[in-house]
Amino acid sequence: NSGENRGYLQAYDRTAGEFGELYLGAEEITRPIREGSLHVPPAAFHGEDSNWELSYDTPTLVNCSTGPTCRGVAPVDLPDGATVTRLVTYWYEHASDDDATAYLTREDPSGSYPPDNMAAITTTGVSASRQILSDDSIDNATVFHSDRAYSLRVSIPSSSCYFYGAKIEYTYTSVGP
Repeated sequence: NSGENRGYLQAYDRTAGEFGELYLGAEEITRPIREGSLHVPPAAFHGEDSNWELSYDTPTLVNCSTGPTCRGVAPVDLPDGATVTRLVTYWYEHASDDDATAYLTREDPSGSYPPDNMAAITTTGVSASRQILSDDSIDNATVFHSDRAYSLRVSIPSSSCYFYGAKIEYTYTSVGP
């Protein structure tokens, strides 16, 4: 129909950090789906409470506490409205009996405890091996900053397991081609 109001609108995409065009059709605005990832390095973590201590053996995170398990947490800042598609973690284990775990969590900023686990990965207990482990079965995958805070938590049972970091993969709709 030649009478339809169609055209393009120039708009700024905060997530991509660039200007793009929105197609203005008769009934829809086309927004491409893009993929992104957020890398969480060992240096982003701190001890969850005063009873635990984390030490950095560059570029890894290891348990150096006298207790049985060391727990660390790192903030995760994903784009609002993004959909988390996969959590990938990087580990090295020296002993087969010490399994470490990473959790991608969300929680109510008002302090409800415990946080909801969106994804969880546990090392496989293989001695002297580098492990790249992933979880793509994400619960509550859509990010909403208005009522949730997000973090990555690790639980390292002993100094025989090293954590090299994590990658969070996600998709998001974007302004622009």
